[in-house]
Amino acid sequence: MVHIPRSSSQRGGGVGILHKDTLDLKITETVNTFASFECIERLLKLDSTWIRVVIVYRPPVSSVNALSVSMFLSEFSVYLENLVLLHVEVLIMGDFNFHTDNLTNHNACEFSNLLDKFIMSQHVSEPTHQSGNTLVLDLLIRRQDSNLINGICVHTPWISDHSIVQFKTNTKKPSVARKTISYRRWKSLDSPEDIRQFNENSEYYSHLLVRTRQKFYTDKIEANYGDQKVLFRVLDKLLHRENQRQFPPHDNLDDLTNMFVDFFVRKIDTIRSQLHLATVDNLLGFESSCETVEKLEYFSSVSEHQIENIIRLTNNKSCEHDPIPTWLLKQCIPALLPIITKIVNLSLHDAFMPTLFRQAFLTPILKNISLSRDEENSLRPISNLSYVSKLIEKVVDTQLTNHIQEHNLDESLQLAYKKHHSTETAWVRLHNDILS
Repeated sequence: MVHIPRSSSQRGGGVGILHKDTLDLKITETVNTFASFECIERLLKLDSTWIRVVIVYRPPVSSVNALSVSMFLSEFSVYLENLVLLHVEVLIMGDFNFHTDNLTNHNACEFSNLLDKFIMSQHVSEPTHQSGNTLVLDLLIRRQDSNLINGICVHTPWISDHSIVQFKTNTKKPSVARKTISYRRWKSLDSPEDIRQFNENSEYYSHLLVRTRQKFYTDKIEANYGDQKVLFRVLDKLLHRENQRQFPPHDNLDDLTNMFVDFFVRKIDTIRSQLHLATVDNLLGFESSCETVEKLEYFSSVSEHQIENIIRLTNNKSCEHDPIPTWLLKQCIPALLPIITKIVNLSLHDAFMPTLFRQAFLTPILKNISLSRDEENSLRPISNLSYVSKLIEKVVDTQLTNHIQEHNLDESLQLAYKKHHSTETAWVRLHNDILS
């Protein structure tokens, strides 16, 4: 990572390049500093092509920094004058804070004319900021006669409010760096002292390996003490047991997948079509109190402290939709907590679950090993939702449960899906009822 940190305590600023250490990246001569923008340069050699990589950040004009667009255009023009004279490929990228997609904007037109003047062109055409559908702020600039880059793709923002702009270069991929390590074969040891040291180090390595494995599995069990699925998976691995999935016979995986999708969709549609039959009048014990039931008309917003407590109490399960694993999210709570809390509160306020959070990865599981795997009804769909989706569900479940308990709306005989109740409490209650 090479970078130039922000020069003041103001928000924003600072430029850097994160690269693999196998890339041939060289420091360039000293670049003049400018008041209206920041930049960092490096020379990158790919195959036989030298590329001048430039990262630019232009802070937006404000009364605090006393900058102006005309100042930037003047200074950037001076910078390009020196850059275009170099006999190398030039690649300029960064946050310019220009609405280059707005052709009616005077500043954007001036910037576009400046690029044309130096035979340069800008190639990002999709929005790069989450605040609007037409905000192209992050630019990718090269020479007009260059064919260095292709396949430009703008990804949806998820951590930052800016998008990731991805592209490919028309150069060969750098070869993998290889390192030769010389060692001595242990069978060639002839000195008693060498043999003694070898045996001691081998024994130390064995003990260290055992302790490391013990710590790994101990931490994994403690971190997932409430997740039986993970615990059984760890046990199967320790016992070298392979759990093969039981699927119906099939010749084509696509046909089997479509069969599962159609079956699970029909199952959900059937449940939804019968919801209107479950009216209050059909529920035992509610006939006399249904008129005085306290309604839950809205969900309350939650604080960052509440969200943090829920996150720390959840296990480390993740989904393929999650941009980062849950264990990493817990380590980054100070940075991500305000964003996650805002997402949860917006969902509660609008009573709406975003479409992305309603997408799940379904895994068909055989309900019982005694059932036939050839029948669709023998399989249970296990859906794995994204972490934030399950977090919203947890908040809703908590508020709904608190409302039910506060107004005595729960069924006293209900033992399923109830805290501190299970099949064991059902057996104990049945046993007491029989004996009494």
